Amino acid sequence: MAAPACLFSYDAVAKQWQRVEGTNNSLYVVGGHPDVITRSVYIAAADGAKTDADIIGAIGTSTRVVVTAITVAVDSATTLSGGVAVKLGFGAANVPANSSTGANGVLLDHKGIAAGSGIAIGNGGGILGIGAAGEELRMTSESPTGGGFTVTFTYYTINA
Repeated sequence: MAAPACLFSYDAVAKQWQRVEGTNNSLYVVGGHPDVITRSVYIAAADGAKTDADIIGAIGTSTRVVVTAITVAVDSATTLSGGVAVKLGFGAANVPANSSTGANGVLLDHKGIAAGSGIAIGNGGGILGIGAAGEELRMTSESPTGGGFTVTFTYYTINA
């Protein structure tokens, strides 16, 4: 595999810097978005299990959600044996269903995050997933018996 080209090169003839793109005509970095939002949702044991819960709010039919980072942290007081199962994904009404051949739109699916631990994917510098027009970020989870868990995610919206 060839090394990626640098992002800019100097054109001595034109006497200017020119942008160099990747092999698929896209830059190697995400330049950022001016309206990034970081949102956090806390689910306590009293809230119970969640099924297809909309954790981002209503998204219009002409809008798409772009997720760049997700963390899930389970409170150390949680006593659920085997940890807390959490699944996040895009959907107009439901989190994508489990499939032995793969399911599009699933961003995180963990069958048992242990008490006092967590999971993180993405760092906000790249795209984890883009929902279809009108799809919200949804969550299905077990009840965190005796404690709770926090889902924090970073996203922005774009026109469909």
